Amino acid sequence: MRQQDYRFIALGGGNETGGSCYALKFGGSRIMLDTGMRYSPDHSVRVPDITPLYTDWGLDGLWDLDALIFSHAHLDHTGALPVFMRSLHGVGIYSSEATPDMLSALYHDNFFSPLKRDIASMSDTFITLKYGETHTLKDFAVTLYPAGHMPGAAMTLIENEDCRVLYTGDFCTFEQYTVKGAEIPEVKIDALICESTYGYGTPPGKLNLYYIADRINTLLAKGDVFTCTVRNSGKAAEISAAVSECISRGMIPEIDIWVDAMCEKSCRACEKWGTRKIFGEHVKPMERYSHGMMGMIITGRPSGRMYNLSLNMSNHADSYEIMNLIKITKPDRVIFVHGVPYEKGTHHIVNEVRERYGEAVEAVHSVNSEEINLLKE
Repeated sequence: MRQQDYRFIALGGGNETGGSCYALKFGGSRIMLDTGMRYSPDHSVRVPDITPLYTDWGLDGLWDLDALIFSHAHLDHTGALPVFMRSLHGVGIYSSEATPDMLSALYHDNFFSPLKRDIASMSDTFITLKYGETHTLKDFAVTLYPAGHMPGAAMTLIENEDCRVLYTGDFCTFEQYTVKGAEIPEVKIDALICESTYGYGTPPGKLNLYYIADRINTLLAKGDVFTCTVRNSGKAAEISAAVSECISRGMIPEIDIWVDAMCEKSCRACEKWGTRKIFGEHVKPMERYSHGMMGMIITGRPSGRMYNLSLNMSNHADSYEIMNLIKITKPDRVIFVHGVPYEKGTHHIVNEVRERYGEAVEAVHSVNSEEINLLKE
């Protein structure tokens, strides 16, 4: 086993959030994890920079990869797929069972993506894997585990006789209204590739029913109908479920919740693959709305004509959850991705790992286009 045979490089989503795309040199194999796009319009480059695969690793093209594995369907992890699809000809594309449906829905619903298009033909090419089942691909094995975050999200365990790596993708261990928390594999690993979206700050956390109820009751005192604008239609199902819970507990009046056409397909996919029925007594498609009714419209189009319910929510792990993940998996190396390190935050996840574990665990934060050893130095 040679250290140079086990390498990691962030092609996007290293020392940034968005554009997640990572490559592994794993013995004799070359593996890509996610192909995300950057959301912000401030970025002139919206897709990952894959040139290091050619200049540093000697690939002739993406067709030289041995596998592409998606952690989940959010566009900052999948949005560059249409750009790379032709170059991936012949490469096995793997995901959880739910991800093709979720991906198709998010592409259909997404209203910020310049790559908006029908990707049914792309998701049809996915090879889906059941959670907890180990599959051998070339000279390595892959096992997916539930990651929380959204329906279909997966942690990816990649292993051979020399090395064992866990890539978290985006994860959270707390249970949401539409998906259970992550199931962490209780195995000793060599390298943990871990998201750190809130590793340097405090996340807003799960939707709080008392806060939602107070806001809704205030808005209903001003008018019969208000909107809730979602940036990502994948959050529409979680908000629908939370407000429905408020109604069932008697915290707010019996109101209708109308989901507009931009968000409906992703809500249907969440209903299929998540833990909760979305549509029914209170939640209805927008076509059921008519003037004079009382309730909330969940939409991707901001409207200045109605009062708006603004909700701050997170489905990412905080520093406590990340530290607990390290405690369970006992990695020799931790490579943090999908975060922006800064010294004055409420946390500094790299420093926290070093302070707790000393030399027992090597912790680094990745930088785009810079190679990192997977094995402990």
